Amino acid sequence: MNPVKGNLLIFYYDLRQSFLIFWSILGFLLLVTFFINMNWPEGDFFFFINFPVYIYLAITAFISLKNYYPFSMGMGSTRRNFQRSMISGFIALAALSALTLNIAMRISERLSDAWGLNIGFTSLGQIDTVPNQFISVFWLDFTICLFLMAITYAIACLHYRYGHLITYLSIAVIIMILIIPGVNDLLNQLIEGFWQDNALWYFSSLILIACVFFGAAALIMRKAPLQSATGK
Repeated sequence: MNPVKGNLLIFYYDLRQSFLIFWSILGFLLLVTFFINMNWPEGDFFFFINFPVYIYLAITAFISLKNYYPFSMGMGSTRRNFQRSMISGFIALAALSALTLNIAMRISERLSDAWGLNIGFTSLGQIDTVPNQFISVFWLDFTICLFLMAITYAIACLHYRYGHLITYLSIAVIIMILIIPGVNDLLNQLIEGFWQDNALWYFSSLILIACVFFGAAALIMRKAPLQSATGK
């Protein structure tokens, strides 16, 4: 079997259960919100459906390295094939999550309107400057999901290879650079661009940034041992 395909199958079978459990819990919380609003119609309810998804994906990307890297290497996979497998898996998971998120959002909105409920559903993928079309919202959510997974995966690689101290120092250095007045002003301008008329292009740039983080992760793990630097 192709090593990349084998790693992807392991990734799929291992995450399938957690993915279904996560969405089952989120769906249950949606139903609870519907039930509460039915019994308290004068209340205003807001359901931030996207944030739990982003958190789930970030955690999944962070723990995936420790879960799969030693096993994959032990099964004879190369580091290059492992990285290709993980990136491909993250892209597929981000796309599936964005698709499921948008379907759940639209179904929830229609049910809320049909039942006359007073529930507001919000998502970062729904921006006034971007047409509220399925493909546009899907693309925005996909870029956000992949971007977050790339960041947390790169941090996980740094932590796995060099341990706690180097990871914390690296994060501290990045934060210090970002708060430098000139850099901070540039960062604020970039963030404001996500809510401008060309927001779709700004969100698309997150894909390029994600590629940078994935590339950094691959370099960090280029000669990484099977055992984590933390010894766990």
